[in-house]
This record gives sequence, C-alpha cells and structure tokens, in this order.
Amino acid sequence: MLGLYKIIYDIVPASLILPIIKIFNFNPYANQKIWKRVEKLSSLLNSFQNNPENMVQYLNNQLRILYSFTIDNSSFWSNYLKNINSFNIDSLQYCNPINSGMLRREFKNITNLKIPGYMTSTGGSGRNPSKLYLSDESYYLDIIHILWNWQQIGYKCGDKKVTLRGVNLKDKLTKINPIYNELLINIFLMEKSNIHSVYQKIKEFEPVFGHGYPSMFVKLAVILQESNIRIPLKGVSFASESFTDYQRKIVQDAFNCDVLSFYGHSERCGFASEKSNQKGTYLILPTYGFIEILKSNNERAKEGESGEITCTGFINKGMPLIRYRTGDYATVSKLYKGIVIEMKNIIGRWGKDFVIDKDGNMIPTTAINIHSKVQYKFEYIQIWQKKPGIITVKLVPWEFEPSLNNYAKQIKKDFQEKLKNVEVMIEICTKDELYISQRVKVPYLVSEISQVETIRKDLL
Repeated sequence: MLGLYKIIYDIVPASLILPIIKIFNFNPYANQKIWKRVEKLSSLLNSFQNNPENMVQYLNNQLRILYSFTIDNSSFWSNYLKNINSFNIDSLQYCNPINSGMLRREFKNITNLKIPGYMTSTGGSGRNPSKLYLSDESYYLDIIHILWNWQQIGYKCGDKKVTLRGVNLKDKLTKINPIYNELLINIFLMEKSNIHSVYQKIKEFEPVFGHGYPSMFVKLAVILQESNIRIPLKGVSFASESFTDYQRKIVQDAFNCDVLSFYGHSERCGFASEKSNQKGTYLILPTYGFIEILKSNNERAKEGESGEITCTGFINKGMPLIRYRTGDYATVSKLYKGIVIEMKNIIGRWGKDFVIDKDGNMIPTTAINIHSKVQYKFEYIQIWQKKPGIITVKLVPWEFEPSLNNYAKQIKKDFQEKLKNVEVMIEICTKDELYISQRVKVPYLVSEISQVETIRKDLL
C-alpha cells in the first residue's frame, strides 16, 4: 500500500491524482478510520494521566509482548537476550543498550522482512545516515501520534497545511501533495524576491496549519513581516530542529497562532509531545515506546538529571529496537515510580547544524540529507565547511573498489541538487581523516566557520 502512494505521487499525472486519492481514501490525514484511532489514543492517554498505575500496567504488558516477539522472530535479539527470561520495567535495566553503530552492523539480523514494510534511512545531521526498515503498521501509528500532537493546537480531520521541509522540488517554487493535504514550499528557492509568488500560491491553496523546520518558518516569517504580508493559521508544528523561544515568538506573531513541537526520530521507537500549556516540557507517549534517560554509566537519570534518550519501541515490528541509544539528550522533568513521564531541555542529534551558502543563508542539514542507495557503499559520510558557499563531503568506503568514483559522483550530484548556491567537493578518504568527537561519535557536519550565528542573526 505504501509503495502505491509513491507510484501515485511520482508517476500519475497531477490532474488524476486527486480523484484517485478521494476514491480510494489514500489521504491518511483525512481518513476517518485513522481519526477514530486518534480518539482512542486520546482516551488511553487520559486514563494514564488520571491513573498512572494504568500506564505502568500498559508498559509492562507491552514489554512482555515485545520480548516474546523479538525472541521468536529475531536471530540478533534471541542471542542478545539469552540471559534475560522476560521483560518488565525493572528487568529491562539488565539489557545492555545498543546504538546506531550496532544497528548498522546487525541490520539484517535485527530486521524482520516478513513484516510488510519498506526501506528508508535516518536523516543524519547529528550522526551518519543508517538504513532502516519500517513496517507499514508503524507508518500509520506514527501518523496517529503526530495527529494527536497537532490536535492540541487546533488541527482537524482534513485540514490543509503548508509544509516547509527538505523535499527536493528542483526548479518548482511550490507543489501540491494531495496525499498529505499539503502545499510544499521549496525552501531552497524561497526568498524575499519571490515572496509574492509564494504568498499567491498559499492564498490559493488556503491552508490552516503549518508544519516544518523551525529555521525555515522563521525565515518565511521574517520575509512576510518585511513585506507587510500576513498569513493567519490555526497553528504551526515545528519538526526536526532545535529552536529558541525567540524563534517561536517570531513565528507566532507572523502567523497569529500557537506553535508546538514534538520529539521523535526516524527509527520510530520513541515519541513525546510538547505540552501546549507548558512550553519546553515534553509529555512522553508510552503507547509509542518506552523512553529512558540514561546517564553515562547506563543508570536511569532522576528528576533534574540529564542523560541520553534511550528508547524501546512498540510500533515497528519490522525493526524492533530495545534500549536504543538515540544520540539525543534531555533532562528528566517528571518521574512516576522511576518511569520518565515528562522531559525537557532536549538536545537533538539534529542540533542546530547549518550549511552556509554563498549569500550567507543558513541551510539546515535536515534539509540536505540524502536517501540514495549509493550512500550505503560508504561507511561514513561527513560534511566539512571552512567558508560560506563551499563544502567538502568526505566519504569513507566500506572497501576500496573500482566503482567508488562513480558512487562518489552520484553522491556529489545528490548534494548539488539540494545545494544550488554551494560548491560541493568530494573527497574519498579513510576514517582517520574524519573528525571524531570525544564521545567517539562521527558528526555529520563539521563547520569551521566562526561566529556562524552572526551571519543571519535576524533569523536566530
């Protein structure tokens, strides 16, 4: 079914897409069955709020189910958990955490391709892209949780939205995606010089909601205000980047609406929704996965303590992950019997990483991650930038082979398509030539540009 979405979107003529979507009910954001599941999710979460013991019982039950499933269906987990007889909130602590490196090495043994699903990859501004296998079921369950989050600031079934994310529209300034009820804005081309064209497309589409990168919504907000244009919305959902209170205020003022965020990641094993009445604090949704915040010694952090967000996922049986260290960090805000209920001060692996183009524009690395299969010919991909407008993409191959130069050319093409105003250079190298942090992590972007924040300070 999910493959059919892509075929429709990529191949079917635009004039035929909308009728097909309406006939076959392909739009998940306007699907009544999905919205009924959002209502059920809301009722379940309310029961957890009213009686936390219901949450404890729910988590223990999900952990037992997950343990049985992984033991029976995964060669990796059956061996990894051989000294553990079952899972509950307490016994889970005796399972050693895994990380993205182990996922990359053991991908074939962790995944269960018998579960209907599809291949994709992580983004990668905080670490290197990793291949992922996501079940079809997880696709819908993820949407259900996101819709619950959007509902907190007014989103309703069938609402149209304007989206600012790193979708490659090539030379098109905008594009309508009827599958998701959205108008996509080309964030690579959006500038003050064409804002009236962008505004006209938005006006014609009549969205009531916004979704996308905080930095790009701030950019749009600043341009709109300088051009004396106002676009009222019900709400805006920030995704994939950290942001400041000042950035939130800029967007709130420009669109006359509330702005809310959520925490999630490509691996789909943990989800938290920013509280609309307590900005900066994120309510963990245990229906998605069990989140622990672990200190460097693998002990669970207490209230007020910080650590790495570590997730045990419930929704993706195609690639079950247990105690998966995400590379994201947060502070425990509220606990119940050792279970993290709320967290704050999230520092995502997305971070605030930006490539600076020749004109000083800040392009978030979330917008330029690539999904080409060629990237998997390389163990590591790291972007270096020493001055605006030029980047060097360092490629570390798994092994040196005759076709490497062709793969490198494809990687360069993929990056250059997304970075029109940046010169892209490619360098095949060894791991010793990469920057590796003190925590033995390989960041996706290494920027040597000093005082980056002053280049476009109006957007920070």
